[in-house]
Amino acid sequence: MKYIKSYALLCAVLFITSCGGSNPETTSGAINYTLEIGENKVFPLDNETAFDKIDGKYVAFDGMEYYTFFNRDNHSLYFYDYNTAEVAHITQMDKQGPNAVETPYYYLDFMVQDFDHIFVNALKFFYRINQEAQVLDKYTEDGNTWNDPDIHLDQASVYKNGKISLGMGITVPAKGDTNFLRAVFNFESGRIEEKYIDERILVKEYETKRDRLEEMAKSGGVMNMSIDFVGNDQRLIAGTAIGDSLYIFENYELVGAYYAGDPQLATTDLDGWFDKTKVETFEGGGVSIGPNPVQPAHYTDLLLSADGQQVYRIFIHGTREVLREGDEEEVPEVIGASLIVFDLATQTSSSLPLPIEELEISYYSSDTFVTPDGILFPVKEVESESEKVYRVLKVKIEGE
Repeated sequence: MKYIKSYALLCAVLFITSCGGSNPETTSGAINYTLEIGENKVFPLDNETAFDKIDGKYVAFDGMEYYTFFNRDNHSLYFYDYNTAEVAHITQMDKQGPNAVETPYYYLDFMVQDFDHIFVNALKFFYRINQEAQVLDKYTEDGNTWNDPDIHLDQASVYKNGKISLGMGITVPAKGDTNFLRAVFNFESGRIEEKYIDERILVKEYETKRDRLEEMAKSGGVMNMSIDFVGNDQRLIAGTAIGDSLYIFENYELVGAYYAGDPQLATTDLDGWFDKTKVETFEGGGVSIGPNPVQPAHYTDLLLSADGQQVYRIFIHGTREVLREGDEEEVPEVIGASLIVFDLATQTSSSLPLPIEELEISYYSSDTFVTPDGILFPVKEVESESEKVYRVLKVKIEGE
């Protein structure tokens, strides 16, 4: 096994926001970490599954652990026994008929509470299905239910007592309007019954961002800045793509904002974020939205450790332009990335360089997830397209 040490100890800064502004307090006691690079985790694939079209998830319920993903090509959810890497179940969803799970916008995300509570978001429709792909609940924006198609499932979504907590956010809110980032959906009424966490708490240049998005939308395309959440309905941790702070909420109320970045490397600002996207318009009304080949420093995935004690952020701080086979234009390739580790008990963070020569890390979001074994990253060099291979990275306290 190979080990990577954290190269910096950071202080955590807590910002208590009041009417009088911010009052920073510094706490010490940061932790030295090592990154243990373990063995590969390999999942064999059938001939209907493309290894490079997988966005894997880890779920555990009823005494079992599963690796799961949506296979767009055959409209199915795959469930592997995580420990044996054998297929345990395939939920084959219909495209037509009474149990159809429709994807009119070619988008589907899902969350698994158990085999009787599989939630599927297709933007226009929201479903609850079971492992046999029977549609148990269906809500549509066209009727008197599902009144907010801007909601989405995320790592902080929790189903409890007939209600599910969700991420949300209007891409271009009306000028002067509040943009809420979380919602509670009630299955009995089929409606959003509560919205909470104002985006202004996390994005200080909210109005400037809104104006830039409105201007971008005039060209026919919008690329919004990501704001990610992990946690549950009692405690949420949030971070933005360009902010070094993590925000902690308890029972929907902000209790603190803490530094969780790399003091040697600065993230981009709002102007830099908008410059990372290239929008081109063509005669006749066509629009092309894509990345500029060189990306500024920013955060992508936000993850929570299996024991809920650490928050992980992937920090992209180096890209180069490459022209890959089959592409017409150059695209960004990550050449510098770090893992920011934030300890919730001590409220301190450290930075660990990631072995990018071994891992497939994207400039926007990676097929990365956490299990009790550690953080699983897809490997860069693939020997066979008939299997999905992940490298297991475990964050350990130095000396343990």
